Amino acid sequence: MSLMVKKQKLWLVPVCLLIAVVASVCCWQQLQAQAPATPGAPGAPGAAPTAAPMALQPGELTFSLSTVLSKAVKVMRIKNWDGQVTELLRFKYKTMDNKVITVHLPGVYRKEKMTKASWDTLFRVFAMDLEVELEAIERNRPPDMSAYMAKFMAEVRGAIPEGAYGNPAAGVMGYARSSLPSMGVQLPPMPPPLIGMP
Repeated sequence: MSLMVKKQKLWLVPVCLLIAVVASVCCWQQLQAQAPATPGAPGAPGAAPTAAPMALQPGELTFSLSTVLSKAVKVMRIKNWDGQVTELLRFKYKTMDNKVITVHLPGVYRKEKMTKASWDTLFRVFAMDLEVELEAIERNRPPDMSAYMAKFMAEVRGAIPEGAYGNPAAGVMGYARSSLPSMGVQLPPMPPPLIGMP
């Protein structure tokens, strides 16, 4: 009987081996896809951008980055997730149509020579105005009051003592009571707080 059971279950061994081979190939492919690219490989996902060669017309003047920019260039070094440090040049630039933009240009462009129109186009590509505007909006956003709403509602219901978290309604009513009589308007008395109200 045991010989018959062994013969019937003999097919499990090749099937398990096949599953193990397929799983190892899939894992290997995923690890290769997640591996950081070599820094020097152009077009690789982790590689720093490089300047594309520009086709120049005869007689066109080319300029280095230092001649196109003003003196106010801030050098930023940002550490990436893979430990490599990326150098960015941050500066303000006045475009050919007299618009001032904030640019974060990768440091690899320092040695390039291009025409002024090419530099202008490149600076527009690396413009960070939208990001700067979004950061300013985020900085100036009023605080989120939803965290205080539960405490305020508990105070309104009488579950916590009045004035523990500030009662804007009572402050407004106090101001109205002191201001409106001088205009000839009388307010009715305030009802007591409802205790035990859900």
